[in-house]
Amino acid sequence: MTPTGPLERGIAYLVRGQGRTGGFADFWLPVGASDAWVTAYVGLALHEAAQSADLSGPWRRAAGCCARRSAQWLRRQPRPMRGWGYNGNVPPDADSTAHAISLLARTGLQVPPDALAFMREHEVPGRGFLTYRYRHPAHPWRALAPDVTAAVLRALADAGELKAGELARAWVRLLGGAQDERGWWSSLWWPTPSYPTGLVLEVWAAAGRPGLQRPVDGNFPETSAFDAAWARRAQRALRREKVPVLRRLVGAQAADGGWSAAGILRVPSPGGDTCAAERTLIGRDDRRLFTTATAVTSLCADRPREYAAAVGRSDDRRPPGVRSPLGAHLDAQVVRAARVLGLSHGCADDARALFASLTARSLAPPCPWPSQQLSSLAGGSPIEFSVRLGEGSKPALRYAAEIGSPLSAPYRRAVRGLGDLAVVAGALGYSDGWERARRGVRTLVSPAWTVPDYLRFWVWTGVQHTEDAPPVLKIYVNLLHGEAGPARGRLETALAAAGIPPSSARARIFDRLDGAGFPQELGFGLGGGGTFGCKVYYELPGWRRFLVEQLLVLAGLPADGDALCPRIAGVLRESLAARQKSGVALRLDVDDGEVVEVTMAAPFPLPLIGHRETADRVAAWIKSLGWDVSPYRALSGMLLEDWEAQERAPGQLHSLFTRTLSAGGSSAAVYLRPCLPMRG
Repeated sequence: MTPTGPLERGIAYLVRGQGRTGGFADFWLPVGASDAWVTAYVGLALHEAAQSADLSGPWRRAAGCCARRSAQWLRRQPRPMRGWGYNGNVPPDADSTAHAISLLARTGLQVPPDALAFMREHEVPGRGFLTYRYRHPAHPWRALAPDVTAAVLRALADAGELKAGELARAWVRLLGGAQDERGWWSSLWWPTPSYPTGLVLEVWAAAGRPGLQRPVDGNFPETSAFDAAWARRAQRALRREKVPVLRRLVGAQAADGGWSAAGILRVPSPGGDTCAAERTLIGRDDRRLFTTATAVTSLCADRPREYAAAVGRSDDRRPPGVRSPLGAHLDAQVVRAARVLGLSHGCADDARALFASLTARSLAPPCPWPSQQLSSLAGGSPIEFSVRLGEGSKPALRYAAEIGSPLSAPYRRAVRGLGDLAVVAGALGYSDGWERARRGVRTLVSPAWTVPDYLRFWVWTGVQHTEDAPPVLKIYVNLLHGEAGPARGRLETALAAAGIPPSSARARIFDRLDGAGFPQELGFGLGGGGTFGCKVYYELPGWRRFLVEQLLVLAGLPADGDALCPRIAGVLRESLAARQKSGVALRLDVDDGEVVEVTMAAPFPLPLIGHRETADRVAAWIKSLGWDVSPYRALSGMLLEDWEAQERAPGQLHSLFTRTLSAGGSSAAVYLRPCLPMRG
């Protein structure tokens, strides 16, 4: 079923973005991604699309099926406080609950009476509905919001609680007098009036268009595709269809069927006027589901002749872009990094080609990076470089990178990423090693595991290029300890599937680590000549010298805690490392299953000094260990150029560092993030 027009392509984009269990997730705030609210919002858009007579039967059925799955997902969610909210980490609110009730009612599912009662409890008689019913009257989130009131009135009408005449009277009483001088409605949750005005006017139209106190200025702000879509919906409610707005909206659709993300959600500081204005958060829908759902709704209902005129002037056959501008920028960064690290032009060109193959999906246009919503690999960056230090270290380009489409639901994203890895492994001649890794990975990336729709990564990759050897291709898999239950059993199953035998000493090491932390990820490495390697990664609450020395003894290595201590003079103290998350990586002998190397990882603290001063102190630390500092100086100096060119760019140049001990001696690695071009 191939999409043939803008509306069909938009629906296809939303269908691809739905999670396996029926939910959707978008935005990223300190409390996490939104699932319940976004699922209800996108589900309503798909339900409306399913009613469009201009869609062919297969597309109507696809949209309707996804809408019903969204409603069923909402019905399955626990509601200890009776309503739905932004997500399960925060209390429910009237707005999210209203959207959920509308979707349940429109798809024919029973609306829970306690949810209706919860929503009604947020009414301020004669004035409207609150988002949150906080007790303190001065709490800023208690402010009346016309979009919330409109959503509640719509939900009550959908649930049969308000008849047409009652809806009209409620609209006049609660919303009619809230227009500003331009006839618009504004809300504390939205930077522009397009969404609140559009939603209020849609409820107004459903109520029979009772008299307006002020005429509505039709020149709505269009700072984003989201604004443009809501402007069109408002104009439709006012019966003022404008072809230019529709044409701009259709022309803004990306080749993949979605519309671009923007900073469209405003979250004021709950501290009120006593907090600085800059503490207001602006949320981006980086998965582009919220904006795309809005655009789909604006295109699908009552499409007049103007729709055909607008679509006729758009290029529906434009091919997908080969590489995003950011992809081309990072391609060049890979080449530069290879060259400054001492690799030849030919090796640098090979590195660029391999990077482009691995990231063909993750850096395809439209490109969402940087985005902490979509990746926790490196502070929201799709790539992270590292430099290895120690006796006998050879010049090498090392990086980890996101793979698969970052805008897809987690399982689809992981499967597509693994498919890309299989192609690359085959092209490199690593098919035997890949088959062994695949057997382990397939036990961990399975539709059997129910993962949250906002999972930021499941599978990613790494590469190491050296001048005199084939590249090493790495596959990393998140063990989903928190999402799919305790991970130890899954880890053991994956190791056995990959042909790595059990070991009593390794089991004792895992037991010690289980008592302090949890298994976080599993990594496989493939190289020339059938080379195959494996690492197991544990997360710990902090550096534990006694525990690390125990691990070294159990692994038959020198119990030298200082060799692994995450301490850099002037940057990170041992006492601070004990209070922040850390990691332990164990390299396994793939033939006998024994632990042959232990690595301790620690994140760099949030910088109180500049990037360059940090780099100088790290360089001094490297020199103090008697190691060659030039590889670190070369790579950090290259990346510093971009960081210093964008003085106010958020993020950190230094992300983490590791110290490693094996029978062959000790080494270290420092991980560095590129400064990505700022998004508009």
